[in-house]
Amino acid sequence: MGGTVTSSSMPPELDALIETDSKILDQVRKDLSQEYILFMSRVMKERLAPQAGGSTPAFDRMRKASGPTTS
Repeated sequence: MGGTVTSSSMPPELDALIETDSKILDQVRKDLSQEYILFMSRVMKERLAPQAGGSTPAFDRMRKASGPTTS
């Protein structure tokens, strides 16, 4: 797979084409949806996996590292 292309690195004409061409837009939505499902599957597997020795799951460590929550 190639590198990530950001909107700022693409010509404005390409941005306009993506926004107006429904086939391209549908494909982008489908790809994002698939990536989201894969990500959430990994998170759920981590959350449900038994933890050896009572260690803190990586997801909890990341959440705590991001700062205090306002619950």
